[in-house]
Amino acid sequence: MLKIGAGIYKDWKDRLTFKSYKSDWTDALSYRALPSTIEIFFNNLLPAIAFSQDLSNRTSYQYGINEILLSQGISGLLFGLAGYPLSIVGVSAPSCILCYTIYNIFVDKQTNIPKTKYDDGFEFFPFMFWVYLWSAIFTFLSSIFNFLSFFQYVTVFPCDIFGLFINVVYVVKGCQLLGESFHKNDTLDHVADGFGNITIALCMTFFGLLAKNITSTRLFNHKIRIIIKDYCIFISVIFWSGVIHFGNAFKFVHFEKLNISKSFEPTSKARNSSWLAVNHSISAKYVFLALPFGIIVWILLFFDHNISSLMAQSHEYKLKKKSMYNWDFCLLSVHTFLCGILGLPAGHCLIPQSFIHTETLIIYKDAKKEKKTDEVNADDSANIYISGVVEQRFTNSMQGLLMIVCMCRPFLVCLNQIPQCVLSGLFFILGIGGIQGNAIIARILFLLSDYKTGSLEQVKASKLFLFAMISVFFAVIEVLISQLDYVSIAFPIILIISIFVTFFFKYIFTNEELEILDNKVVSRESIKNLLPENLNHY
Repeated sequence: MLKIGAGIYKDWKDRLTFKSYKSDWTDALSYRALPSTIEIFFNNLLPAIAFSQDLSNRTSYQYGINEILLSQGISGLLFGLAGYPLSIVGVSAPSCILCYTIYNIFVDKQTNIPKTKYDDGFEFFPFMFWVYLWSAIFTFLSSIFNFLSFFQYVTVFPCDIFGLFINVVYVVKGCQLLGESFHKNDTLDHVADGFGNITIALCMTFFGLLAKNITSTRLFNHKIRIIIKDYCIFISVIFWSGVIHFGNAFKFVHFEKLNISKSFEPTSKARNSSWLAVNHSISAKYVFLALPFGIIVWILLFFDHNISSLMAQSHEYKLKKKSMYNWDFCLLSVHTFLCGILGLPAGHCLIPQSFIHTETLIIYKDAKKEKKTDEVNADDSANIYISGVVEQRFTNSMQGLLMIVCMCRPFLVCLNQIPQCVLSGLFFILGIGGIQGNAIIARILFLLSDYKTGSLEQVKASKLFLFAMISVFFAVIEVLISQLDYVSIAFPIILIISIFVTFFFKYIFTNEELEILDNKVVSRESIKNLLPENLNHY
């Protein structure tokens, strides 16, 4: 029988002892910590800005940039200081979808007042408090009663689907932002504005992707290639935000920018500058009506957070320190509860930010110079190989602190100078970059290639085609559902179904084929605190 809280207790013993905690800070004394902090800050901040704009528009300015920044600041400090430090927790596209779907169900967007059948005392933020409170309770109980043991069965199949889904959503979000730059498309000026924004976004995407992929070339030398890869996002944002002011090329083009509010104050005027979202006068009807929505949020957190966390700790990164899945999920309940109290959108472990964070901390070695050593497993075509990862707490904590600092007026004004087309460019870089590395896309390209090499050669073409099409089917369904009004909150259900589908693969594919196509995401050692045999004692 599983002992209550055994998973959390073992996570503490593995990662929160004085010796282990001390090493998490001393290991930050590495060059990798600097570029990692800068890159993950921008990769977390800029999508959050775009999400805040979208969420603000879809909820009649109930949410804004300050709510997103505070939510991500709290999560960065919480998980950087006390959780698994490589997990980047923040507001995502799925989080925003849930928020504005709930808003549209209960509130008339045009008048910003409750719909007729809900005009008996409904208030949006007090209702969201109860949604998040119910969700936090279920999240806490899940971690205490070791529900996360379920994830010992998760393979790469649902992870690849979820990764492709998120990356496609990023590309779609970038296109949506560019679409808004055409305004109502009534005049030639509107059309000119739209194409001007598209020009900047595509140029940023093209040069950004070239710079990110420079390590696959032999240009310059190894150290210069790594430096370019480390700082290309940071430089791209600043450069392309400034390009619109160069000369007269874009003199007559209007660039949409971020709406900002007063520093450290809620966006909604109805909140009267108060961050407290709790209202004791809300009807008991809405307390219990919030329960099913709380369950939906819990499902999102349970699957999206933990699958994202698994992906960020993949065995290919050669991580040496212990994981903290149970304690991390317990800590997520604290974050969700705080978001409910403060009227913030809740978050979870982010993809692709979390594995980008891990990748920015990788210590690369030049494969061409060192391929004769025992450590190198790269093939002849590889330029670099992974030597290790700087596993520490500084980068996550610092990016969280910087999020809160950005709520100061001077920094809000600076954020206001970033055009939305630059945010689109960043979405394209993150989305396309993720699609490039997605296993589903790699399998499709393998099938279409006239030169086939690697482990996929051992799988029959018909079986590989079937597996790829099943993956594509689930990814397409998940993307489609996320784009539909009202039913969009059901997209986590597709992820759940994809996990259960893997239990039937043994009847279609051989063990040897599954070893190649649908292996475990992480090593058994990494998930030892999720295994039942280790949770029947303290």
